[in-house]
Amino acid sequence: MLGPNDAWVRAVLNGSTPEEAAKYYVANTKLGNPDYRKALIGSGAKEIFASTDPMIVMARRIAGIQDSIRLWYEKNITGILASAEEAIGKCRFAVYGKALPPDATFTLRLSYGQVKG
Repeated sequence: MLGPNDAWVRAVLNGSTPEEAAKYYVANTKLGNPDYRKALIGSGAKEIFASTDPMIVMARRIAGIQDSIRLWYEKNITGILASAEEAIGKCRFAVYGKALPPDATFTLRLSYGQVKG
């Protein structure tokens, strides 16, 4: 949906087709090996940032793009949703008063009895 000219798509594919990129990343990463991950984490941030593992290299390429997407989402989506949720809560209170329990997340809460340890 994003298309071949999207910055994120270009960073992930790095000139390859989606199939080629997926095969390359999966075949050449060592991150599937728990011992490698443990050693890499134990070596510290500097070593992780210097890693040539293809998955880590790809993650470095998309990190800045992901940050800008997250900031856009927070500004244009999350902020609007937060103000709408507040307005809905005020409307519910205006209509139902204290007859309904407060629901901070607007999720249905069901209970099947007391939870015991």
